Amino acid sequence: MFGEESFVLEPGSLVYLPSGSVHSMEVLSDSIEFYRIDFVLTIDHENALFSKLPMLVCQTAPHECQEAIRRMAEKYQFTFDSVAKNELMCTIFRSIQKNISSARTKKLYPAVRHLSRNLTEKISVNELAAMCYLSKSRFYELFQEEYNMAPMEFKDQLLMERACLLLQNEELAVTEIAEHLGFESVSYFSRFFKKHQGISPSEYIRRQ
Repeated sequence: MFGEESFVLEPGSLVYLPSGSVHSMEVLSDSIEFYRIDFVLTIDHENALFSKLPMLVCQTAPHECQEAIRRMAEKYQFTFDSVAKNELMCTIFRSIQKNISSARTKKLYPAVRHLSRNLTEKISVNELAAMCYLSKSRFYELFQEEYNMAPMEFKDQLLMERACLLLQNEELAVTEIAEHLGFESVSYFSRFFKKHQGISPSEYIRRQ
């Protein structure tokens, strides 16, 4: 448990806890076995961590990841072999990288689905976060990590993609497209389009 969030962990669960995160753990059975690996990953002498916040990477870690953790716990608890340790850590990292994005994607899916289906609707980050049962700060953090942009920037990108698709339809006028996408006026739509695309809607049509 950390902050107001908690995880119920299944056998094979993999959890990432960044350095300094305050958390607590309740073990419900004496037969439960778990391993903890302390590490710092650096690139060019700077921390290069997966997340600044605790994260449930996956409920069932892939076999190769479980095996690497078991081997590390058994063989290197009281000895130091840098080459072997690096090889095992690389196996663990590859497993984390495969699963961490999918874990975030699933967590953010309700908000992303809503944005893609309701591009013309005005909605706040607070409302999107509530759909994912996350705090605003937590939602924003995960969204930035997964999509490398803020939620409203993501919405604008989806809106631009829809606008470009509609502008390729020769039967639709720019005014109709602006209205269809929920813009208050065609001039507002034109400014929005030029800001993101670098050219006006009319110029975009001419270049098709």
